[in-house]
Formats: sequence, C-alpha cells, structure tokens
Amino acid sequence: MPELFSSDVEWIWLPKPQRAKNSYACFRRTIALDAVPSSANLRVTADSRYELWINGTFVGHGPVRSWPSPWPVDEYNIRHLLRPGRNVIGLLVTHIGGSTFQYLDDEPGVIASIELYWKRIATDAAWRCTAHDGYL
Repeated sequence: MPELFSSDVEWIWLPKPQRAKNSYACFRRTIALDAVPSSANLRVTADSRYELWINGTFVGHGPVRSWPSPWPVDEYNIRHLLRPGRNVIGLLVTHIGGSTFQYLDDEPGVIASIELYWKRIATDAAWRCTAHDGYL
C-alpha cells in the first residue's frame, strides 16, 4: 500500500497537554496564493476526531469510522474553496482520551497535507495551535 503522507508531514498537537480526557485544540494555517491552483487536494486524519474549514467554509469531519489498521485518512478536493491572496485552513481536533466502541485510545494529534499543483503544505511547526477552552 502506498504511503498517504510523505516523510515531511508531521503529526502535531498542543505544545502543552490541555487535559487527559476530552481535549479540544484549534489548528490554523494561512497560505498566500498568487492564483487558484489547477488542483488542490487535502488529506487529513486525527486522533481522535477533526472538523475542517477552508476560508470559513465547513468542509467535513472525520476520520471515517474504520478498523485501526490501516489508519483512516480522509481526502478532500478543496480547489473550489481557494482564492488568490490569503487563504485560511482551520481544524478543530478532539482527543477523547479513552477507548470507545469505535475508537482505541492513543496519543493525540492531527496530520494533514495539502497537495497543490506546484507544492505541498504539510502539518509542521508553522501551524498555529491553541487549546479550545470553550469546551470545559
């Protein structure tokens, strides 16, 4: 099976853990585009759940329910949501912190890669992240 993420794409999470169970984290990346690319696909997964927005438009949530191996990865065509100039990718990620009937507990995190026609934008230290304390 081919790798869904290249080696330069990193799992990211809060620099300081929020709490052991039911943690919520917001991730944001701003990218500047000279023009709308001819293709733009985003792959994403999280431990445990994510919600994805592009330029304020809700795109989807996941990952899809499945067996833990292979880990489920969702893919979205986001070309129609991009525009010349400033574009904002936002993720709200929930870490359950315990096993359920559809999830086996593991370390928290999110991993994503945006494949544009000419470059890749991957989760790394350039993404801003903060705990979402509104869910206390």
